[in-house]
Amino acid sequence: NTVELKLCSGENCPDKSWSAMKSVKDKWTQISWPMSSFGAIDKYNISAMEFYEWNDGIYYFDTINWK
Repeated sequence: NTVELKLCSGENCPDKSWSAMKSVKDKWTQISWPMSSFGAIDKYNISAMEFYEWNDGIYYFDTINWK
């Protein structure tokens, strides 16, 4: 499945975007979201990121960065 990412500034989470890449069970997978898909958020004041995966389970995120 694809993974949804929400970006928040304070308690406001106006933007969400689904990844183009799919997660893979029991395998490290690179997943990215273009920052251009987030237009309503103040990208200089991101206070939280929320990830949503359709399937139940435990998901690990190793490295998070942005350009």
